[in-house]
Amino acid sequence: GELPCVFNGATAASKKGAEQNAAAVAVQALRELAATTDNKEKLNHKGQLVELLQQLLQRTTQAGDILYSTKHAEQPQGGTELVTASVSVNLALHGELPCVFNGATAASKKGAEQNAAAVAVQALRELAATTDNKEKLNHKGQLVELLQQLLQRTTQAGDILYSTKHAEQPQGGTELVTASVSVN
Repeated sequence: GELPCVFNGATAASKKGAEQNAAAVAVQALRELAATTDNKEKLNHKGQLVELLQQLLQRTTQAGDILYSTKHAEQPQGGTELVTASVSVNLALHGELPCVFNGATAASKKGAEQNAAAVAVQALRELAATTDNKEKLNHKGQLVELLQQLLQRTTQAGDILYSTKHAEQPQGGTELVTASVSVN
């Protein structure tokens, strides 16, 4: 169907915050689109996991931060060989965080690892949304990455446009800003 091209974010105290809010709305809508269309295979969950972990840890990932393990699953009689994967994520953020995520079985090692990474990304996004790590997420960066994956090319000038406007400010309150993002 028709994809809404303009996404409006929540009002924030700064232009940067308002643009991040608008980008977060766009990212969510585009992820839902990708999950319900044939674009699903184009998503690079392993890349998203690296980016999300870097944002949560506030450093580049290092050897040992993300470890994949795969094993061959029982294959159906005369069927294609199947593979399952799990990913271990080293998070030094919160005490007892489950850090091994198991993905759905796939027909290839690559597919199984992508499935495991998708489970890890979802869990880490939920963690980030429910903790003080929320501010560390770069929704504008996620929007660029997701749009590039969906378009299967590098984003170009005009693909993502932000517009901001000053919102009504409460009596004696902080100036507020609202942003919209257009995805072309």
